[in-house]
Amino acid sequence: MKKVLVNTLATTCAALILLLIIHTIIQGKSLTDLLDRRSTISVYFFLQLLGVNFVINLGLFFTYKFESKYVILEILLDLGFTIAVLLIYGAIFDQLTGRRWLFVVIAIIIYSFMFFTNAVRDRDDVKKINESIQKRKKRRSENTFIAS
Repeated sequence: MKKVLVNTLATTCAALILLLIIHTIIQGKSLTDLLDRRSTISVYFFLQLLGVNFVINLGLFFTYKFESKYVILEILLDLGFTIAVLLIYGAIFDQLTGRRWLFVVIAIIIYSFMFFTNAVRDRDDVKKINESIQKRKKRRSENTFIAS
């Protein structure tokens, strides 16, 4: 559950940053205009974003339980789930103002970022596990040698 909460906060932050950048590009405003004190993000919008990211990360937690020998199938399942949740979110909270593609683009960018950062973390975890196994083997061989 800790991983779901950490990923929820990370994806919410990434989504906020991407939304600000895309909003700046689409509206033609500079980032300094967005940093103006009069320019604020609605608490209601932030809570919606946090909620949808929690639902997505909770769903991804369960889709990770599904294992297939085809990695592409797993990625498509994750992305399909994420995009479906975002489109449902957009419809419920009336966020789809002719820009459905924006949800899809943001979902793909954030999923790719999280996928690659998790891949790096997983590689480090595998390395640490292998080192632990080597240390255990070494200790066992020393203990067996002493017992003999």
